Amino acid sequence: MEAIRIRPLRPDDMPQIAAMQQTRDDVDAAGAAKRAELMRWLAFHNPSARGEATYFVAETADGIIGYHGRMPLEFAIAGAVRRGYFVHDLYVTPPARKKGLGFKVTMLIAQAIEQESPSFFGLLGMTPLNLEMQRLFGYFETAVPGLAKPLDPRRELHKRFKRPKAANLLTPFAKITLRLADLLLLDLPAAGVRVSPLKRFDEEVEALNHRLHPQTGISTFKSAAYLNWKYIDRPYPRETVLAARKDGRLSGYIIFSPTPYQKDSAVGIIIDLMA
Repeated sequence: MEAIRIRPLRPDDMPQIAAMQQTRDDVDAAGAAKRAELMRWLAFHNPSARGEATYFVAETADGIIGYHGRMPLEFAIAGAVRRGYFVHDLYVTPPARKKGLGFKVTMLIAQAIEQESPSFFGLLGMTPLNLEMQRLFGYFETAVPGLAKPLDPRRELHKRFKRPKAANLLTPFAKITLRLADLLLLDLPAAGVRVSPLKRFDEEVEALNHRLHPQTGISTFKSAAYLNWKYIDRPYPRETVLAARKDGRLSGYIIFSPTPYQKDSAVGIIIDLMA
């Protein structure tokens, strides 16, 4: 069995990382190049890292065969700010997986991240198999409700009605119902509130965090520098940021991003919300 060494990612590793992206089956060549550029940004420009490693690589005598990201940031827990981490972006090369090294590489990097993380870390976007594996290793899951709003009800109606004519007939009424719900919801809290695009985060956001985080259980405490790094200054930004102000004071913000859903449609996913 070939020896596998785990170490932090270095800037001079990026040519190998860029070549590894070309082996992915979920992106084309242009997408692989963008992914490598984005990984460089995440790895070496995170203002919350403060010198800590943000990626770990698995390396053999032939080169890097896998990597796993660890994103350092602050968490607000019952109002107190604590250092924590998010683990993300795991990849093992196809040749290594064919040799049966996929699980071993994953576990070796995970153990290295555990040893280098003095507090705790969370994982997002787990597959059922990965989630079951994490349970076996003593991690626990927290319930996060998922909500979706259909902006065009036609597709959903066609799924539920076998007769296309019935679905087509009901679509205008469904659109009217959704629009009425929007008007009612917007009218309830909107007294004195103005919503406008936010081009850059500043000290207003940090003041909002300090006001609201004592009311939360567990949440991430994001500085203006962190939010600008993640959503504004990053390569290929695609997020939209809206801010709500009441009496000239920032009262909340929302960040959402379009995500491909099917060949002819996309969904808008809310990826950050503070209010």
